[in-house]
Amino acid sequence: MEQLYHIVTAGFGFLLAAVVLYSGLRRLFAKTTEEAVSVIDKYATGYRQATPRGMETRTDYVLCFQNERKRVMKFRVNRWQYGAARKGQRGILKKRGPSFISFTPQ
Repeated sequence: MEQLYHIVTAGFGFLLAAVVLYSGLRRLFAKTTEEAVSVIDKYATGYRQATPRGMETRTDYVLCFQNERKRVMKFRVNRWQYGAARKGQRGILKKRGPSFISFTPQ
């Protein structure tokens, strides 16, 4: 019975490693795309996180875009990109797979 436990555990570990590797390679080799979008929402979420230096306050900045086919996409961005974007603004979204690269207003 103990052998079966070790086999199942090793199989699960191998499966988990394969999924993580596949996901990473898929993002690494994804092609860069550009599409016309509009900013439909933006929000910031504050939270506290434990670090080796103690508790720190962090903020995640999120921009929500909608393309011409009405598909909604959300990306975490830095505070400067967040501050530069305005609701209703149209522009070109550049992304690589699921990762945000830039938004250029028109």
